[in-house]
Amino acid sequence: MTLAAGSLADGQLTLADTLLYLCPIMYRTVVNQVVCYNGHALPVVVTLWLKRSGGTARVIAKVTLDAGDELVYGPIELSQGDSIRGLADVTLMVDYALTGYQEVIV
Repeated sequence: MTLAAGSLADGQLTLADTLLYLCPIMYRTVVNQVVCYNGHALPVVVTLWLKRSGGTARVIAKVTLDAGDELVYGPIELSQGDSIRGLADVTLMVDYALTGYQEVIV
């Protein structure tokens, strides 16, 4: 069993439903936390989805973040092909970071 821990992904949310992280083939991933920070001067609505491999995306969080607030969500266990998606109602104002670890499936 090989583990790789640390940052899984980071960036900024946009108005479009965007892939934030995709669990690679032959891996299992534990996302310890998804952190979204509102750097805008006004409130922003942030939506996160979990999409199981071959399934339909399901909302796991929908929160209005005031200026300077953050959303912390997790842990989330992912199997190969599962993904986390997100968007904000104001583009490029919400930073996100996913931390956790990947485990090789033997």
